[in-house]
Amino acid sequence: MYPGQSGIKYYNFSHQNSEGFSVGDTVNIKLLKNSQPVLNQGRLLYAVVQNSLGDYKTTEGTSFSYTFSKADIPNIAIWGAYFDGKNVFPVSSDFLTYDPGEMQLTVATVPNRDGFTPGSEVHLDICVTDKNQKPVKGAAVSSLVPYIKYYLPDVKVVAVLLTRRVTLEQSKDISLLLGSIAKSKKCLVVGSVDFSHGLPAKEAKIRDEVTSKAILNNNLERIKRMTNGNLDLPETLCSILYYMQERGACAATLFSHKSAAEFLENPVLQDCTTYFVLGSP
Repeated sequence: MYPGQSGIKYYNFSHQNSEGFSVGDTVNIKLLKNSQPVLNQGRLLYAVVQNSLGDYKTTEGTSFSYTFSKADIPNIAIWGAYFDGKNVFPVSSDFLTYDPGEMQLTVATVPNRDGFTPGSEVHLDICVTDKNQKPVKGAAVSSLVPYIKYYLPDVKVVAVLLTRRVTLEQSKDISLLLGSIAKSKKCLVVGSVDFSHGLPAKEAKIRDEVTSKAILNNNLERIKRMTNGNLDLPETLCSILYYMQERGACAATLFSHKSAAEFLENPVLQDCTTYFVLGSP
């Protein structure tokens, strides 16, 4: 039995048909009662929700316009209440989603020559443009991709680039998202981080001892506070460690730990980079 058939008044917000919105788009939202437009006037209270309560406003009538902003990416829900002059009714949410095509990029790579032999130097120009063919500045994943292509030639690679602004809570959210994707697929999740770098070999070794202890003890708050002397992107490491926990690992397993000083056989190397290989069996 539908609400209208039972005499129950069911209110919800609804907007024009669209698979997604661009930043700056105006969305016209109207109030429905039992799937039909509300003809009586009144007042609306509506609130924008994304992880937590955001902006909220009141308006006269039974419709309003909302401008989709950058802060609304990837989606928002709009909840509210309707006052008909006598009673207040809850209004079920309407969901507004971002059109991912707005961020579609085209990547073109141009090598300095057609073929290469082992040991030869490769120069690669990477050109990235947006949907309007305008150049886009940003970061790229390059060092690990050739190895993935060589050992796993048929896999699809999805790169996720994180910034230092990512919080611990957001790192956990990222791990949950990765877990939901990997649950139904065969996925290899790889986190690439530069550990201690730019320091003398002796100092780098001391920093690595601190980093290793925090990793093996799952001390993510300590890792998050670390600087470039320990590692350059704690946010990536925290996301990976959270992901391991979600997959049932009590702690990360340290498979290997070396430094450039060892690879180059130079114990007094002044600009030393260190490497950890971590995982969950």
